Amino acid sequence: MRNVITNYQVSLMSRLKESFARAEQIKIVVSFILESGVRLLLPDLQQAAARSVPLQILTSRYLNITEPSALLRLFDGN
Repeated sequence: MRNVITNYQVSLMSRLKESFARAEQIKIVVSFILESGVRLLLPDLQQAAARSVPLQILTSRYLNITEPSALLRLFDGN
């Protein structure tokens, strides 16, 4: 089971960074977005955007968990 990420030997974050670095397009589907998560991923997403990689993020407002500040950070890139 090579594609399974158990966080035992390889962390999800390191796998995402590797994937973003070589991506030709990025599509992310998540239930909610928090600012703490955006802070972790933003530098890698910005590097992909600088390479003109198309990026789409689909999320929801279910239970109002998504933080507006996280969406603003993604939109502004800061």
